[in-house]
Amino acid sequence: SPFAINIDNEKMAFLQNGSEVAYVKYNRLHINAVEAVDRLSVGARAHGGYFDFISTPQGMGVKWRAVQQVDEEEGLVGGSDEEEQVGSSGEYTPVTDEDGIFTFGGGT
Repeated sequence: SPFAINIDNEKMAFLQNGSEVAYVKYNRLHINAVEAVDRLSVGARAHGGYFDFISTPQGMGVKWRAVQQVDEEEGLVGGSDEEEQVGSSGEYTPVTDEDGIFTFGGGT
């Protein structure tokens, strides 16, 4: 196989044809190229949600996806983890900041 993984005391390296193409070291993933076909999410449930970088007919869009609120006594309100992954309509809604400096989205 052209793929291999090397693990030592400091990092885990992923090799392709003998060349290191990515590695994990000190809680960070280092990789030369990433191709996200549908969506790349940045954020955390603990911080209230995620910024989703998504593909749109006009190019790349950025969308905030809030997580569901948690009731400490009863757990998640309104559904499971899977249900919060995508908005109910799955559609991208253009977003404009309050000062009108940046506009994300497209279409008329």
